[in-house]
Amino acid sequence: MRQNFSAQIMGANGVGKGVGIVLKNEREVIRMKITLIRHGKVNMKWKKWYTSEQFDRDCAKYDSSPICPIDDKQEGLWGEIYISTLQRSFHTAERLFGECEFTETELLNEVPLRSFCDSKISLPLWMWNVGGRLQWMMQSRRQPERKADTQKRAGQLVEKLIEQNKDCILVSHGFFMRTLLAELKRQGFCISKSGVGIANLAQITAVKSIKGETANYL
Repeated sequence: MRQNFSAQIMGANGVGKGVGIVLKNEREVIRMKITLIRHGKVNMKWKKWYTSEQFDRDCAKYDSSPICPIDDKQEGLWGEIYISTLQRSFHTAERLFGECEFTETELLNEVPLRSFCDSKISLPLWMWNVGGRLQWMMQSRRQPERKADTQKRAGQLVEKLIEQNKDCILVSHGFFMRTLLAELKRQGFCISKSGVGIANLAQITAVKSIKGETANYL
């Protein structure tokens, strides 16, 4: 079941209640655990060369394309499940967790990407990707969302999750997850791995303890 929330997380029925856990070798009680999962691989083949119009068209096509099959159900994770408004996030959660109740929020959406210039000359795909993300970093208005906007969105999300203080699962997107992980770390969470090179279906755990000490992951 998919709950629809526009740009904000509201009080949905939570599953996990932030139960305290004592870690081995650390007498530290975890107050909250967040599991981040990148969506499954999208079933779309990118071309190697694009004009700006072709690149923008395929970016939109990517957002509406299905994901590749996921064989295994997710076990051993519990908590309220949050998804973005993009369908690859919903379909990933559905295939990993089955018929569960998901909380949908735009705060988890991928950072949108468009061509960095208007060009009828075909350029390599990597150039469109790198150029667009550099514009994002440099706060260019050509991109639909700038770095400061993304950081603000990640901050709003983390603050709302902290207010709820429940264990939860976030099914999100690779580029946005880098900013989200940096924000979690800034707000006192310990991260199980870096946000560099996040593969499809990769899981990263963030925990926040009462003492704020570095946790050992079992």
